[in-house]
Amino acid sequence: MPKNEKPMRLKKRQKKYLEQFSVYENAQEEDPLYAEKKAVSEALRALNQKLDQLDPYLPDEEEKKKDRQQPGILTQDDLAGLVILYQKAIDQIHVLTLHTEEKIASDKDKQNKAARNAARNAAKANNTLAGQLGKDLAAIQKLADHYEPITLAQVYEMSRINSGYTVVPDKKRSFSSGAQNTRIPVTLRDQDGNEVHGFFTPDKGAAGMEKLLTVVENVKAKYGPAADFFDANQFWELHDKYVKQNKDIIDKILDKKEELSFMPYQSAVAELTRGTSGQPDIAKLIDTPEKLKIYVDVMHAGLKMANELKISTSVGIAPGRNVNRRNAAMSEVAHLLGCDDLLAKSENVRIDIENMEMKGTFMREVKGTDVNRLTPKSKLFKTGPDSADGLELKKKIADLQVIDFLCGNPDRHRGNMIYDISRQDEKNAQVDSFQGIDNDTCLGIKSFDKVGLSAVHPEQMKVITKEMADRILSITPGKLRLMLYGHKLSAKEIAGVENRLTTLQKKIVADQEEYAHGYTKGYLIPGAIKVVDDKELSALSMSEDLCERGNNKSNYFNHVQTLTHTVKNIEKLSESVEKDYLKTLYDATVGCMGNVGRLVEELEEDYKGGGSSSEYNKMMKEMQKLKKSLVAMSGAMIGKEADTSHGHVLAVTKVREQMEKTLAAANEYRYYKYQKKTGEEWMQNPGAHEVTRQERRFHHATDVRDLLTGQLLVFEQLDKKLEACHDFNRKKNDLLTDAENRREEYKNSTEALLKKRNRDLNLYRNHLSRSLYQTKRAFQAIEKAPQEGKMAQKLLFESMVAFTLIRPKPTDKEKMKLDIEKATGQKLSGSIDDLIKRGVACHIVLSAEKVRAKRGKPMTPAEEQLLQDTEGLDLKDLSKAADNLAKQPVFDNFCKYNRDLLQEKGALTMPEVALPSIKKTAAFFDDYKVMANLTDKPANDGKEIHSSRLVKK
Repeated sequence: MPKNEKPMRLKKRQKKYLEQFSVYENAQEEDPLYAEKKAVSEALRALNQKLDQLDPYLPDEEEKKKDRQQPGILTQDDLAGLVILYQKAIDQIHVLTLHTEEKIASDKDKQNKAARNAARNAAKANNTLAGQLGKDLAAIQKLADHYEPITLAQVYEMSRINSGYTVVPDKKRSFSSGAQNTRIPVTLRDQDGNEVHGFFTPDKGAAGMEKLLTVVENVKAKYGPAADFFDANQFWELHDKYVKQNKDIIDKILDKKEELSFMPYQSAVAELTRGTSGQPDIAKLIDTPEKLKIYVDVMHAGLKMANELKISTSVGIAPGRNVNRRNAAMSEVAHLLGCDDLLAKSENVRIDIENMEMKGTFMREVKGTDVNRLTPKSKLFKTGPDSADGLELKKKIADLQVIDFLCGNPDRHRGNMIYDISRQDEKNAQVDSFQGIDNDTCLGIKSFDKVGLSAVHPEQMKVITKEMADRILSITPGKLRLMLYGHKLSAKEIAGVENRLTTLQKKIVADQEEYAHGYTKGYLIPGAIKVVDDKELSALSMSEDLCERGNNKSNYFNHVQTLTHTVKNIEKLSESVEKDYLKTLYDATVGCMGNVGRLVEELEEDYKGGGSSSEYNKMMKEMQKLKKSLVAMSGAMIGKEADTSHGHVLAVTKVREQMEKTLAAANEYRYYKYQKKTGEEWMQNPGAHEVTRQERRFHHATDVRDLLTGQLLVFEQLDKKLEACHDFNRKKNDLLTDAENRREEYKNSTEALLKKRNRDLNLYRNHLSRSLYQTKRAFQAIEKAPQEGKMAQKLLFESMVAFTLIRPKPTDKEKMKLDIEKATGQKLSGSIDDLIKRGVACHIVLSAEKVRAKRGKPMTPAEEQLLQDTEGLDLKDLSKAADNLAKQPVFDNFCKYNRDLLQEKGALTMPEVALPSIKKTAAFFDDYKVMANLTDKPANDGKEIHSSRLVKK
């Protein structure tokens, strides 16, 4: 096939591609599986219509306000009807799958590989759906055989919650938290006896205003009356009036709570009031060091919960709406799309934990590198510029963007991905793969276009793998809906997924049609998604092609690419190690200030009653000193300003010594009480009795002992944290040196030079291909142009021929000329130099006509200059004007010697014909006038002059 027909052939092949993968509702009669596809479509539609009537959704908030009725009880007839509809849908899916497989086998030599793969992907998705429908059918069948009153939502609850796990006992079980949920580490044993490690999240609703105020009150409570200066309702007043207006304050309180608490009092006040117009209100509120520390702690808890509330609100998850089950819903979607290993597998479960039956979501543990828990020995610090450029990694990133968009998940950042990083040798490591975790901030009702956070929209995705494109284009909204039932989602939340599916399908189709217009492999149109095969994706550079560049935009390729920014990662770990020390120090000291303060108040209250022993008085005084030392604790605790070379700073040592003294005093008092012969009869009377002051004092001493014993254990951890800081600082310079060496080695490597050469070659080929396509379109437009515009269109074609011929390398120019002739069917008379000269003249004439049409309207300086310089051109006959200009001997020399000047900057990377802008046109026509002595301007006016006045090219 002639080369000039390639764009049309590509477009034709693309059309065929789209026909092959059309969704069932749009199946064409000529499709060999038309009857089977339509049968599946009709069966699924009938089932969904029946389910809609029976209402399997949770009511939306606005519908609740309208007193919408809750889903009704299913009758025996309802159940029997559902059995028939489910069975028919499953049967039709099996028939389609069977015939698809038969078609693949019989047409193996006739079908192209892409069509076969698309058919296989569709069959896999069908089988996945059939499996889920089978679970639902089993639950419905069971109820139909042994009827009991139940709603459809309860049926899905039965079919989609795994109750077959038992919990392996673990005395060391602890809790951890994400932005939305509390996670309980558990090991489950399945029905086959296999143990599975992971995290269980109890069913939980999205946070609302009441939860935030409760959190604030709980933090206040640990300080007792000392926190009465701050009312919980003040949180929103301060938030809206000051904090909300100054993001720096939010960031400081959220990320530097410990640093603020240890900061000298006046400095901390300045930090918390900087940039706020009403700072006296805050300053009066925190008018003592104790109040400041309490304020920071309370506001930190409130802002943290406000952030969770903000996340839910931004996505459109209403307060009280289930959060954790969205994790399992995303796993279902990933399973449907054949990407089970893309996310940490989650499922809804019912389990017994410590004799308590709990329902929630179980997310399987993911092994690998967590960027939030790095150590100096992490393999991440062995990565270099090319460490995240593998094909399989890029495919997974592209797939995750699609699934997150489909599910409306805007909270994907590099911190909620666990990475598989392998050591290549002693010095280098490679990022091989990852799995996404914490997938619960998704499936809201808010339009995804309006969601912030880390949302990636289709126009930022860059590429989609051919396999994923096949799967997306073969899935119907009805299929998705059936997979999402049973996850406590509302009708609007499910409709949002369906809408995003349709949006993505339309964009994939439209963008592939655009890519058929002369673009070659290796080029990505900004804002478009390109369907790529493995070979093309492998050749695309992660940093140069796939990452978003500029304007603070980013996609998931950007997130993963930052893993190779080793120097920055080392600096982040340095900050993290110091922050970890500060957090532990806070827990050991200021974090117990509230408990110490409450115990001091209780001791002082009992002291007022008199009759206290010297031991009691000593314990009370030591506790008072401890409280003062905690309130007064300030200064640099770690970092360059703090000398920790011989241990913790003096302020820390003093608090530790005071805790030890106070603990000793508490033990002395308790020993004194044990030794007393009279007045302590309550010790031998464990039954019900009136609590005496003596007994109460003893219990206070016990509370002091227990509190301080725990705090001193935290100090033991603090010693280890300080040693970790010193250890990292000793290794930091070596890590930085190694990272810089890797960067330099790669920069000068044959591999890097080869990649750059190949990328430049791809860009060059794309520019030629796209320019040829546009030139052909310009020629075709001549025939379609109205009579009065044909001449201008002819000149435009000639100018595009010229600038299409300027760019190619000398060895490619003749070939490009022949390609243009084949594409247009018209012989280009004259040499390449003649065609360029004529085309440049046409471009100047058209530009002159364009600026003349703007007379009397606002113009740029370049337009005004071009208007003035071309006044001498007679534009009554545009073709004649171009001829007259091209015939000038000086113009001929100008075009020969100044071809670089004629091109737009960056023409190589431009996908279009590099027609000069008005500014460039004005500049080189001004040069031409100087050369032709058509102006009074001297050839050298003492200023910087254009290259055309200097040397012959």
